[in-house]
Amino acid sequence: MIGLDQIADIVLGHDELRKYWPWYFVILAVHIVMRYVTTQIIAAYVKKTVPNAKPHHPYKAADSFWFATYYLMTFICGAKVFINANMNPFKIMKHPELLNMKGPLPHSFIFFVFNEAAHYTTCLIYYNFDKRQNHSDWYMMLGHHFATLSLIYLSARIPEFQPGLIYSLFIHDFADFWMEYAKYFRYLQNNVYYFFYLVLVPSWGIPRCFIFPATSIRCCIQYFERTPQIIALTIFEIIIWIMDCVWWYMILLMLKRALTGTLNKDVRSEDEEDVPFEEKEAKKLKTNSEKSKRSSSIKGE
Repeated sequence: MIGLDQIADIVLGHDELRKYWPWYFVILAVHIVMRYVTTQIIAAYVKKTVPNAKPHHPYKAADSFWFATYYLMTFICGAKVFINANMNPFKIMKHPELLNMKGPLPHSFIFFVFNEAAHYTTCLIYYNFDKRQNHSDWYMMLGHHFATLSLIYLSARIPEFQPGLIYSLFIHDFADFWMEYAKYFRYLQNNVYYFFYLVLVPSWGIPRCFIFPATSIRCCIQYFERTPQIIALTIFEIIIWIMDCVWWYMILLMLKRALTGTLNKDVRSEDEEDVPFEEKEAKKLKTNSEKSKRSSSIKGE
């Protein structure tokens, strides 16, 4: 019979992850509270600054501000982890086999992993329970966050994956804060968002759609043994890469609309309509009630 220690060995391994895993829940609680407080403050600011804003725009602006600030900070932290591990991200672009590195990394890696895992867990919680927004790409975002969490877990659980995790998140975070600041300033109706959209196109497409598969995915295919863990990691990374390419296409559409003055909604994660959730539910109830009345009248005749 397998005991709790054996289960813990299988799930957490024997290194720092086994020792420090309770901190994940502490960091998760901090993330949930900080995101709620920050978004409430920013939403109130947007309502005051842009009185003619559509019903959901203050909350979307608040979320964009939170994401932008978070990704900027994690990008800086990722660079610091690279420095601590004596890893040159630019050299990795030419020699991706360097990601196949065994041995312990600095303790800052553990915090980096738990912080990223807490962030994506918080995103899953908000996407499932926060009904202020009805995202049109809900299923894609759900799959993205699940794949990212799985990658973070695999990378933390298997030491050989750890450098690749830091590198992959480092690449992705570089584009994210440009995108979220662009969305934030657009909700503020500040024309500075044109600048962020222009920078976003190369900062998203080049690292995510070209450098990421040429380094991290290539490393998984060429420099690791074909174990089940490596196969799973490769599949998850390919899924994320495909999503990156799809989103880059959407970003190019947003840029085109912005430059032509026809950008009236974010094609990546906006509402299908700028109608509050409560109004949508009321319309559904009204429609169902009318259908029931018509059905009853038909039966009466």
